[in-house]
Amino acid sequence: VDSGIREERVSQSTNKAWLKFDSSINEIERLFQTKHYYYEHANGGPNNIGCEDYKVPVE
Repeated sequence: VDSGIREERVSQSTNKAWLKFDSSINEIERLFQTKHYYYEHANGGPNNIGCEDYKVPVE
């Protein structure tokens, strides 16, 4: 696979609407040209990892 994610790491959801794969944050940031951050809720809610924007590769 051109993305660097080996085919055996990619699977499709039951309804075939989603692709899913195991990866590291470094791979995701490179593939989607983004930077991820760890967000902590001030009121003690659950913490999350997220990004402000991303780009989906054309191919």
